[in-house]
Amino acid sequence: MASLISNGHAQSSRESETTQSSDPVVEELEAPLELSPEEIAAEQERQYLASTSEKLAELEQLIRDETKTLNQLLSTAKRSNWTPEFEAAVADQRRHIENLKNSFEQLAIGGANLGLYGLVEEPKDWQEELALVLKPLLENLRGLTEKPRKIENVKRAIEDKRITINSADEALKNLDKFAAEKHSKRVSNELVAMRDKWVEIRADAQRSKELAELELQNLVREQSSWYQAFAEGFKSFAQQRGLTLVIALGFVILIVLVFRILGKIFSSRSKHDRKRANRTTYRILAYTQRLLMFVLIFTSVMVVFFVRGDVLLLALMSVLLFALAIGLKNMLPQFLEESRILLNIGRVREQERVLIKGVPWRVATINFYSKLTNPEIRGTLRLPLSDLKSLTSQPLGDHRWFPSSIGDWVLDDANRLYEVTHQGPVTVELTSAQLTTKLIPTEVYFAAGYVNVSKSKRIRLVGVFGIDYAHQSIALDVVPDKFQAGVLEHLEQANIGTNQIEVKVEFQEAGASSLDYRIIVFVGVAAAKHYYRIGRYIQQACLKVCNQEGWGIPFPQLTVHRGTEINVE
Repeated sequence: MASLISNGHAQSSRESETTQSSDPVVEELEAPLELSPEEIAAEQERQYLASTSEKLAELEQLIRDETKTLNQLLSTAKRSNWTPEFEAAVADQRRHIENLKNSFEQLAIGGANLGLYGLVEEPKDWQEELALVLKPLLENLRGLTEKPRKIENVKRAIEDKRITINSADEALKNLDKFAAEKHSKRVSNELVAMRDKWVEIRADAQRSKELAELELQNLVREQSSWYQAFAEGFKSFAQQRGLTLVIALGFVILIVLVFRILGKIFSSRSKHDRKRANRTTYRILAYTQRLLMFVLIFTSVMVVFFVRGDVLLLALMSVLLFALAIGLKNMLPQFLEESRILLNIGRVREQERVLIKGVPWRVATINFYSKLTNPEIRGTLRLPLSDLKSLTSQPLGDHRWFPSSIGDWVLDDANRLYEVTHQGPVTVELTSAQLTTKLIPTEVYFAAGYVNVSKSKRIRLVGVFGIDYAHQSIALDVVPDKFQAGVLEHLEQANIGTNQIEVKVEFQEAGASSLDYRIIVFVGVAAAKHYYRIGRYIQQACLKVCNQEGWGIPFPQLTVHRGTEINVE
């Protein structure tokens, strides 16, 4: 049986051996310098077609020879009543002819069939790897690397067949050594059949190697004209996917323009009606309009992609829709709460009062970034909608918005006087009588409890002055009147910024070395910045009266300073 098969393949083996010496080598055409790129490409194309035509002729002759061998084998098998050995030989010969025909077809159409080189890519299960909707996207991504992968696989096929040829040469060399020795007829026949088998293996490997080299030459030749591929790819994109994107963008712009025009018409009819503009119904209609616009945009884009038949863009939009659905599912409670606030029916509402870090703010407008104001603070506060969820608003009422206004004079715990020169959302700027400035965080200033002198009806200042016991006889009638008149006259001449001046003098106590009087001065709030001067003016006026009347001042009075008090009514 081995001799039958070997006789059938003898002719093909001899032809394969004759073609062994003409190994095609993939190399670039060394063009003369005077040839243009177009002429070089034409010459490469001519050489490729000539080489391919020669291989096609060889394959066609080989297919006819192998077909004759198959017919002879079938005749022999019929005479031998189709033994299992003949059935296996016929099946193997038919597979061999089928491979030759496939090689002829693939070489003629110029396509790379990895099955010809013994390299078959394993099929991938898309359901296990990714959802079916991602398949077009991944196929397009694979298409970007298709040419490099083909070149790499063909090179690997050439290397595998080269190894097979070397192995066959080594096997034939060893068989020739054994054939030179004397053997029995049966052993000799087996060696001959084995040698024919390895000759056929080498011929098949050589033929596959040549086909792979031709395919590699074709791929490299196509890859060399990258600028043509880029131009064709750009043209194809512009005519297909690019045009689809332009049409979709046109629909988006049209829908946005239409809804903006409708929104302007709707708002122009209600801009003079402030109550209507703040009503919940109006806000619901406004946001429903926006939602409808986004739905129409998404729908129109999907319809355009569907009509144009762009599977990749449909897959991308489906992925986007799926991601949005997952995100909305996880954020649904937060979305509902923010929607209630956005529609002005939640815990925070427009034109109401909220406390942020202890500072009151008026909710001017509610939007994705809400605007909050304070009548006494320069600047506004912008908060995202998510930050309003933790707040609760209340009606405005008659509450004060801030402890002071810009230009007011305030007293701290140490009875130091400051002018408020700036009030912002972040800091408050205070300037002392010595023209020193300090910045205080707004929330700290609000909670510090500064006394606002400028917001009172009038300012009450108290000073203490003592005279000698020698004037005890006039201490209860003459002295208080003289001090009252003297202090009043002195303050009126001092130009303290107000005409609202009232002075009261009361006998306070008989001290250890002096008769002490309490001088109480009431002035208007406009004199707040002269607080320190007024205290000095009280002492000056009392000393002037003593000098005019000749009243003595005890020694301790001259050395011990009795401070001036300030009170705000």
